[in-house]
Amino acid sequence: MKIPLTANHQSPEHHLLDQVDTCFQVFDKKRQQNKFLAFGLKISIAALGAATTVLLGISYSGKPDNLFKNIAIGLSALSAVIAAWDAFFNHRVLWLRYTVAANKMRALREEIRYQLSRDMGMKEEIADKFFAQYQMIIAEINNAWEDLRKTEPERPDLPTAKNQPT
Repeated sequence: MKIPLTANHQSPEHHLLDQVDTCFQVFDKKRQQNKFLAFGLKISIAALGAATTVLLGISYSGKPDNLFKNIAIGLSALSAVIAAWDAFFNHRVLWLRYTVAANKMRALREEIRYQLSRDMGMKEEIADKFFAQYQMIIAEINNAWEDLRKTEPERPDLPTAKNQPT
């Protein structure tokens, strides 16, 4: 017996389409946020470095040397903090990963829409195939995020298990 569809109950394929569309929107929003942050942080670091150089290089009679040096030191410190933020969160990598995930979700959404319009519905095995693709995309972005958070580049100045004295 087929259950009638109500406003609260959708067919599995329409539910999947809604989930894919929601994920696409979330990934696209995160992609845009990380793109903005990646660009903004890099430009901020460059601008602060340039301002520091200019402040230290300005020379004219009556120049308040200590004031300019103190401002330059503050800008240099702020630049270091922003660079540390950028290195920790790595918005450029997140931007690229969310772009890939959003593109995959967009492609999957269009495949589902095409299949629904073509057959005025969807066979169960096709819906299952699409659901498996959806789960794979979600797993890929989750794994990529975990990998980014787990791995730290090895620094030669820090002791590791390989180079510790025995």
